[in-house]
Amino acid sequence: MSSPLGSVRRPEHTGDRRCWPCTVANGLVLVAVSVAVAFVSRVAALAVLVLGAVAIAVRGYLVPYTPYFAPALDAVFSVDFHEEPGPSGSLGREADGEDVLAALVADDVIVADGETLYLTDEFRERWRREVAALRELADGRLVAAVADAAPRASGARVERRRGHTTVVVEPDTGSVTDERRLAYPVALAEVGAVRALAGRVSDPGIRAAAAEPLRRFLETCPSCEGRVEETTAQQCCGAPTNPREGPQAVLACADCGERLATL
Repeated sequence: MSSPLGSVRRPEHTGDRRCWPCTVANGLVLVAVSVAVAFVSRVAALAVLVLGAVAIAVRGYLVPYTPYFAPALDAVFSVDFHEEPGPSGSLGREADGEDVLAALVADDVIVADGETLYLTDEFRERWRREVAALRELADGRLVAAVADAAPRASGARVERRRGHTTVVVEPDTGSVTDERRLAYPVALAEVGAVRALAGRVSDPGIRAAAAEPLRRFLETCPSCEGRVEETTAQQCCGAPTNPREGPQAVLACADCGERLATL
């Protein structure tokens, strides 16, 4: 016999997929409503509190479209109720995708097997060594490496906020709107790829343009070396931008949760 709660359970938003910041935000809303009801009836307030807690427990949320109001609470109270993933920019793509792929295949970086693409073992190992070396660099040397790898960059800087590290590529135009913001592991992966391509791919524009698509071949996180797996862009209640749309497929680290590529 099925459980009475079976019809209302939302396993996609509970268990391992529960978003705890959204759970906390829903809990705060529930407490506020219960307190308001208590002015009218304590019994009713207790009922609201119990039923709301059960709903959060079995559904993952109480208030529909929580991802819409949680960021607003974050902005008002400066609390990470629902922290957005880090910047997912790139060094910059200034070459045609077909030209990039043709160059990578011709220079023995990628092997094409029908419609399936593979990195060669030699390039993957070289890329891994470059990333490991970048990971050991102090900020000053890292930003120099980033600026050297990025097209039309005048410099770079490292920013740290709420436990997240971002590498900002400063454009030679001097315009803040042209800045490119890369999450730290993305910067490691892309700069490492550009450096690994040196000596194989002669065109620096092709090397920089190849950095972003090469991220889709990552097997370990550039930052913590955790396992990279395919998952979704959002695993909490609601949907990323529209309740009728499914979440984006992404590559992310299973250990630190950093998003490394959008599929």
